Amino acid sequence: MDINIEEKAFYYKSYFLRLKNLFRKLILKDHQYKNLLRKRFLDEQYEEKFAHIQRADYALFIRPDIFPKSIISQVKSITGLTVAYQWDGLNRYPDIFSRMELFDRFFVFDPADLAIDGTLPLTNFYLDQQLTEQENGSLIIPSIDILFIGTYIEERIADIYRFFNLFKDRKELKIKAIINTHSDKLVKEIKEQCPIISTIYDGITYLENIDMVRRSNVLVDFSNYLHDGLSFRVFEAIGFKKKLITTQKSIKEYDFYQPENILIIDSTTDYDQVITFLNAPMQEISSIIKRKYSFSNWIKYVLDQKDYIPINFPIQL
Repeated sequence: MDINIEEKAFYYKSYFLRLKNLFRKLILKDHQYKNLLRKRFLDEQYEEKFAHIQRADYALFIRPDIFPKSIISQVKSITGLTVAYQWDGLNRYPDIFSRMELFDRFFVFDPADLAIDGTLPLTNFYLDQQLTEQENGSLIIPSIDILFIGTYIEERIADIYRFFNLFKDRKELKIKAIINTHSDKLVKEIKEQCPIISTIYDGITYLENIDMVRRSNVLVDFSNYLHDGLSFRVFEAIGFKKKLITTQKSIKEYDFYQPENILIIDSTTDYDQVITFLNAPMQEISSIIKRKYSFSNWIKYVLDQKDYIPINFPIQL
């Protein structure tokens, strides 16, 4: 059973609360009271969603730092196995440390976080349910040579500009680079710094993303340097048999790394290196490694079910 919390727009439940917030803000200079009311408002939504569940075999929390501890405890009390996956570096969201002990199994995305007691390794995955007979038979004819879809993150934007400016005066390749941002200022910056990149205000759906992945030869991934975990783009490349270009140097230590399939780039990478990589034949990944990083195996490993392939980080990291 999936529990989806579609957060409702906050509203004051009474004029008294509205006036109390106004008093605390103007007279007491307390600008946090409204945030407290927002938190209570969200907590009540969680409680309403979980109220009818009597018993469950498993509970999986992704980014458990955003869930109230009271809700995690409530779910744990009616669940056989309660599991968490912190899909980001632990230190970026310190609220997670007060929640870790509430879980039976606690998985981390960043290899550096394995230094913390009680953590288990876990990468992202590709959804093998999205694979079709065409992908398995390599019958789809790509119409995009190089694909990048991402949000504006300041820590990696210089890498993005540098890479795609390699192609600004070239017409040989079909490039599709999309950055999502709500800032008109950043839209202007992107257009000035790298005209080959397009921008969108609203995000795209997962299925729209996968459709573009299917129609591409190469996926591009840029590290944001705030953690050392691998993005979904890496595993989509594995699942959908695509080459990968990435700034993530640690990827070289993983069992799926093959230089014919993955090009690690930096500030010295030039156009000819990229073209040489694109023209080289792709190497087949073993079926065991491909199955290892599928969602079907991922969920068995996370829930400690039978017949899974363990997902570990490279020892060298």
